[in-house]
Amino acid sequence: MKNVEVIHYYNEADIEDLERRQAILANHLGKEIISEVAKEECSELIKALTKIWRAEHTTFASKSDEELLADLKEEIADVQSCINNLKLLYNISDDEIYTIRDFGIKRAFGRYNIEDW
Repeated sequence: MKNVEVIHYYNEADIEDLERRQAILANHLGKEIISEVAKEECSELIKALTKIWRAEHTTFASKSDEELLADLKEEIADVQSCINNLKLLYNISDDEIYTIRDFGIKRAFGRYNIEDW
């Protein structure tokens, strides 16, 4: 799915349907397969980021900027799906993740001396 143009904006019912189908998929595949797929998708995200870095910092670019961005979007979506599957299978709530993210962001603000918040 390359060069995706957003032609549909998701409303609450669409998102609920997406989440329902994702839960069915996660439960069908189970922790072992979902964990392996997550590792693979994280690796593909790393590769997409590496290609963008290479295009921005060297004279070698395997694809156009648009293609590289399309690849990045696809890999982010894949990793997000895997994260959602893992959260479902391990019963991890959004609030738990938000709390941990908040702590990490506040720590990074201190680490990098960012005061504007």
